[in-house]
Amino acid sequence: MTLVEPHAMGLPMARTDGRAKVTGTARYAFEQQVEHPVYLHAIQATIARGRVTTMDTTAAIALDGVLDVLTVFDAPKLADTSDGELTILQDDQVHFRGQIIGGVVAETAEIAREASALVRVDYHEEPHDVALTADHRGLYKPESVNPSFPADTDQATSKPP
Repeated sequence: MTLVEPHAMGLPMARTDGRAKVTGTARYAFEQQVEHPVYLHAIQATIARGRVTTMDTTAAIALDGVLDVLTVFDAPKLADTSDGELTILQDDQVHFRGQIIGGVVAETAEIAREASALVRVDYHEEPHDVALTADHRGLYKPESVNPSFPADTDQATSKPP
């Protein structure tokens, strides 16, 4: 078995795009001309915790220039949902205020933003949970903490610096 060693870290590399970036002539993705671009504006949860029960998109879809509205109820499902940070629109659970629960796709950014404000969302709200206690059911407890460096924090904090 051959071990693959990283080849980029700490080695001199030819920056083929370096001159263009430094001189301001590099072309970035946003600067590429696209025929008929579309824009998405996120619909965000207005509660801290609970679940989305209904999303009425009728008014948003009726707005001229709106191409589609995605919600937690009709967005395509991912094959792999093991990374929670990437599982947008995969279920109706709301874990924090501002969580993305939908999106409006439109011909302009302004239309997408306006239409997202027209989506009516109903929730089953649950009490938010912000108290961190040692017996909290969701508290992550590592198997070991600093296994190579045991320390007495009480002793260390009792002495003035």
